Amino acid sequence: MEREIRRAAIVRHPHLDCRAFSEAVEKALAERGVTSGVLDVILTEDGSYLRSSESLGNFDLAISLGGDGTLLATARFFYGYAIPVFAVNTGTFGFLAAISHDEIFSALGALFAGQAQFEERLMLTCLVRRSGQVVREFLALNEIALTRQGVTGMISLDVWVNGEFLCRYRADGLIVATPTGSTGYSLSASGPILMPTLDNMIINPICPHSLASRPFVVAGGDVITISVGDPRLEPSVAARDTDVHVSYPRLEPSVAARDADVHVSYPRLEPSANAPKSSARFIAKQDGETGVNLRHTHFFLAADAQEGMVLEDKDEIEFRRAPHPLILVRSSERSYLGVLRTKLAWNGTPSAHEVK
Repeated sequence: MEREIRRAAIVRHPHLDCRAFSEAVEKALAERGVTSGVLDVILTEDGSYLRSSESLGNFDLAISLGGDGTLLATARFFYGYAIPVFAVNTGTFGFLAAISHDEIFSALGALFAGQAQFEERLMLTCLVRRSGQVVREFLALNEIALTRQGVTGMISLDVWVNGEFLCRYRADGLIVATPTGSTGYSLSASGPILMPTLDNMIINPICPHSLASRPFVVAGGDVITISVGDPRLEPSVAARDTDVHVSYPRLEPSVAARDADVHVSYPRLEPSANAPKSSARFIAKQDGETGVNLRHTHFFLAADAQEGMVLEDKDEIEFRRAPHPLILVRSSERSYLGVLRTKLAWNGTPSAHEVK
């Protein structure tokens, strides 16, 4: 990759160690005639933000100082500018930010000498449609997760690939991950590990109800569409005092029941006055206690665990490979397989006759 570097953005986590380290990086850049601008990543409960007083297009290089979370934010902030990202791990785990703080200056030397290697990493985009209208768009380097927000109950996720129905997952949620994100949330949900430069996407259910529900890998050019919903039947509720009459079609009633109607008594349960039609909502009360809603299901979308929104029943989410990849500066001192062995504590050494 041929590009003259005149101005670099130092994107740092707002930690005191990163602030002190960024000063040394600024000095090293200045010695090479490169001006720099320091940008702070602000991580809040509402999302991640970048504090910058100038256009991101003015930079030729982005240096991420922090952990994997800082790199994820940097990848989104600089998306579309075709700026290489130099990711330095000053955090704890540092799976994605493979350049350690001990090798940053030697790695910078290799970069300015034209000896650095670059990788293109697939990024993921999704559109959230509600009643046919696009309401939000998200971008992610690792994954976009659809999860339930309730204390109990599963959610139903209907999945299509290129317009063809794949299956219905009943689970705690579902992850659509990139190859880079295959070692993140998806790995914790028993997903496969992919080489990070592959052109694929992973569909991975979270704690599925059926053992037959497995992760599925599709091509990077495929289009994934997911519709979320409440898997519980929509019962007609006729509440009176503490007894609730619920009609479930296709249930096999007991001998005392007729027309597939089941009469169930819930002691000390009261129906909520503003219950949605999509689910039976009850507030369980103990004597002298305030009712706590345990059954009303909400859905939540999270992009790289940094941005997100609450979804509604029947929302449709469309996933695609983003038009522009992340350009990542590779570490010259460790390979991806070496990172896997170290970070995942894989043991063992090859036999003498297997070494080549």
